[in-house]
Amino acid sequence: MNLAPRLLSYAAACLALFLAAPLCSIAADPTARSTTQSSGAISGRVQNVATGQYLNNARVTVKGTDLVVFTDQTGSYRLTGVPSGPTVLEVFFTGLDPLQLPVTIRAGDVVDQDISLTNSARYGTDASGTVKLDSFVVATARETDSAAIAINEQRFAPNIKNIVSADALGDVMDGNVGEFLKFMPGITAEYDRESGGSVASVSVRGFPTAQAVVSGDGLQMANTGNPQGSSRVFQFTQVSINNISRLEVTKVPTPSTPADSMAGSIDMVSKSAFERKNAQLRYSVGLSGNHRTASFRKVPHTTDERVYKVLPSFTFDYTLPVSKTFGLVVTGQSQNRFIEMEWVPRGFSATANGVTGASISRPYLQSFQLNSVPRANTRIALGLKADWRATPNGVLSLNVERSRFVSDRSNASISLTTGTNGVPNPATGVPLTFGDDFTSGATGRGAITIGNGGAGVRQQLDTEAVGLRYRFDNGDWRIVAALGQSSSSGGYQDTIHGRFRALVIVNRVPVRVSFAKIDDIRPQSIQVFDNTERPFDLNNLDNYQLNSATSTPRVIRDGLTNGKLDVRKTLPMLAFPAAIQVGGLRRVQIRDVRRESINWNYNGPDGNPATPDSPALFRNTIYVNQSENFGFRNMPFVSTANALRAFQGNPTLFAKTTAQVTAEELFRLNNSEWLQEAVSAGYVQGEFGLFHNRLKVLTGVRYEKTDADGQGIRNDPNAVWARNADGTFARTSTGARIRRTEAGVVGSLQELTTTRQERGTKASRTYDGSYPSVHLTYQIKENFLARAAYAKTYGRPDFSAIVPNTTVDETDFGNATPDPSQIPGRITTRNTGLRPWTGDNYDLSLEYYTPQGGIFSAGVFRKEIRDFFGDAVKAATAADLELLELDPRYVGWQITTAYNVPGTARVDGVEFNARHSLRALGSWGRYFSAFANGTKLKLQGGRDADFGGFIPESANWGLDFTRKPFSVMLKWNYRGQQRGASVLALGPDAYEYSKSRTRLDINVDYQLRKDLFLYASAQNVFDIPETLLRFGSQTPGYARVSQVLTTGVQLTLGIKGTF
Repeated sequence: MNLAPRLLSYAAACLALFLAAPLCSIAADPTARSTTQSSGAISGRVQNVATGQYLNNARVTVKGTDLVVFTDQTGSYRLTGVPSGPTVLEVFFTGLDPLQLPVTIRAGDVVDQDISLTNSARYGTDASGTVKLDSFVVATARETDSAAIAINEQRFAPNIKNIVSADALGDVMDGNVGEFLKFMPGITAEYDRESGGSVASVSVRGFPTAQAVVSGDGLQMANTGNPQGSSRVFQFTQVSINNISRLEVTKVPTPSTPADSMAGSIDMVSKSAFERKNAQLRYSVGLSGNHRTASFRKVPHTTDERVYKVLPSFTFDYTLPVSKTFGLVVTGQSQNRFIEMEWVPRGFSATANGVTGASISRPYLQSFQLNSVPRANTRIALGLKADWRATPNGVLSLNVERSRFVSDRSNASISLTTGTNGVPNPATGVPLTFGDDFTSGATGRGAITIGNGGAGVRQQLDTEAVGLRYRFDNGDWRIVAALGQSSSSGGYQDTIHGRFRALVIVNRVPVRVSFAKIDDIRPQSIQVFDNTERPFDLNNLDNYQLNSATSTPRVIRDGLTNGKLDVRKTLPMLAFPAAIQVGGLRRVQIRDVRRESINWNYNGPDGNPATPDSPALFRNTIYVNQSENFGFRNMPFVSTANALRAFQGNPTLFAKTTAQVTAEELFRLNNSEWLQEAVSAGYVQGEFGLFHNRLKVLTGVRYEKTDADGQGIRNDPNAVWARNADGTFARTSTGARIRRTEAGVVGSLQELTTTRQERGTKASRTYDGSYPSVHLTYQIKENFLARAAYAKTYGRPDFSAIVPNTTVDETDFGNATPDPSQIPGRITTRNTGLRPWTGDNYDLSLEYYTPQGGIFSAGVFRKEIRDFFGDAVKAATAADLELLELDPRYVGWQITTAYNVPGTARVDGVEFNARHSLRALGSWGRYFSAFANGTKLKLQGGRDADFGGFIPESANWGLDFTRKPFSVMLKWNYRGQQRGASVLALGPDAYEYSKSRTRLDINVDYQLRKDLFLYASAQNVFDIPETLLRFGSQTPGYARVSQVLTTGVQLTLGIKGTF
């Protein structure tokens, strides 16, 4: 995408802001504020002299007065109205030594006073008191200083939030921001198959991931959402941590921040060229791999080729303060890693035709599947930020970012089912029998499918963002104006990258499948027999026939344009510190989704689809006799790439039927959607410092209005009938309606094009509201704070609720893996009248900041939610189908729709957070520091309230050890059990759950020489799997595990340095 037009438009805006800056300076002239000749001003910058970093949010106070300011991101401060004569500045920053600095003020003058802070105990001093730096201490203090920065930010924040510097948790695997966020208080990582074992999205305070608002420098960013493009969830695969200075997680919004952040919001603050006094280049170069395939040689891969699975990566960020008024930050990375992802779904059935004994309380293992879908992930990102101090009190920043995430995955799978018919075929065969740890299927009723369990696709996501920001602050006025435009595009492709998505290969002759020695992962014994009870060789491809090939291309585009303005003015005429702030925002987001499902039938070399043909023509020649996880070896996998190459060389190998062409067109029309959402907001906010700043109050109200438009498929089943001039149906002499000739026969492509129109349905909706909030911070002691907050917020429905649509998914019990719930199919219909959640949010917390720079905090919160979403899940009746204009043959299918639950749902929670050195435990403790945080929810609502997606428990804890030349960081992440969708076939109270799990990550640094370190990291050290459960109150223990997924231990080794 060409960025030139955007840059030109931003340059024009930049010029306008620059020309306006002198007017702002005149309007906000500090001398105008001082109506007497008895005061002056002080300005300067505050720096950590040991690290060279300018400090954000350092507190600068005029001793004996209520005059207090905090530095900005560049370390700059400005105090106005300072009484003339000698005075003392008190400067404080968490983790550094407090400083008192005498200053003499002359009336009407502005004194320039830069300030240098240090920590004598940590960095050391010589006999004269001059800071004496040890290279190891300074280099390894990165994480320690970053923790102090985060604690300082949180301490002086006007509302309840958590902040973490990008250096605080060591090296992050593959640059994924989500891997960094997951250790923050109140944050829970969300994993999915698409992310390949790393964090895909995050939950704030246990709420569904789509309710977390993510922004960059205060402006929301484009993101393609979930794989279907229908969700608001922010996928962190599409951003890089390399250009981020810190992350801010706001638990309760202020009037100046979006009100749709019911769960909370996450802001990624970019690096500034003015953060450092001198130029600095930081870099890392490393190799990453998986513990299962940690070989430096090319090894066989499921694509039937030899590939490297230990891959190189590098990162860099270069901060260049060219002058006092201009600087650059250049960041880049190329992160590559190979993930060995495998999972084994198990399906239990509570019914068996012709056999008694099966029930919800006594199900049997009916299906088992092995999926090996490894993938090579690549993340490339480049960023450039230019900071220009256009006026003494104003900084203009231009930020340009571009990133690409590629996940190239192959597909190898095999599934086996005993079938649900217990009567043998032929009748002289073996009937179905089962127990807790075995299932012996009936003769002729089993099935085997190869290749349809995973996806051999290439996922590519490209994101571009341009932002322009101007900040003016002279101590009296503060004006922040920002413009941003971002776009994200990508999706999934297969055939254009040289492979089918999947091949559907099934057993050629009827079989009986037997499972024995069943444990929580797999049947340790699998046997297959033909109808004569002779063993069936699973590994012989001549025992199978290739039925079809599939392709599922999809393209998702998301564009987002933001503009915001914040204006703050101090109120010196009042007897206490006060300020008023007003502002507004305009955001427009456009999403375009197109999905296809393409299928071919296999004709074979003879060109005759009626004769079954073996897939041996496409057999693997390199990926043979290979070990899979879970104890399998030498599985009969077939290369989808070999099959596509053969098809391209001989187009008669595969063909389509007319019915397939029609079905493909129907799928394309149903999945072609366009959405636009425009948000306008304005607010007024007041800040007050009472009782000599011991009580700080921030309050105000925000108004937001949302206008949403969508386009989707239009279905007019009556379009097939001819009409008279007056619009009535044309009829025969017997009264029957006359079918239009161009409509073709029932089920034809002509009928489809007659009755359905792509994006022919247009829907619009508007909702708005006023959202007041109040935040109180009381200083019980200098380092002991009590906070209370209230805010009214709302949570938006997903994008899919804008456009009406009904999706019909039929379960294929023949060639694909049978669905464990044994439901014939699922019908999902959207509710376009779904209202947003609205909620009252209450928070109370206590925060204790230790003299050593640590923190201990605890809090409680309550969210009372109205219009909470509920899922109506039921078996479809004839009346339901008539209402939805669906075929009566769907009676008995599972039908799902969302609605607003009457009454109120309530979420109560408790949080804690602690971080501190262990120096108080003795001399050995000076080498250690520890952290721990956790969140626990209590969910209350009616039986229809959909708490799916909520995570009631989460926790993190860790230990740092630093002693020359080693630095070691251990971090544990606990994710509680999460309830998913209901499973009606297992009982009215049965649900799918993601089992709780605890994972350990390790980072190790070893100093080789000054400014050069060897580093190593391991993610999920004990290879803890992701386990899905399906159960209700009647489900026995042996049948609760439905799937186990592993990705192995991800390892990285490299060097990093600074100069």
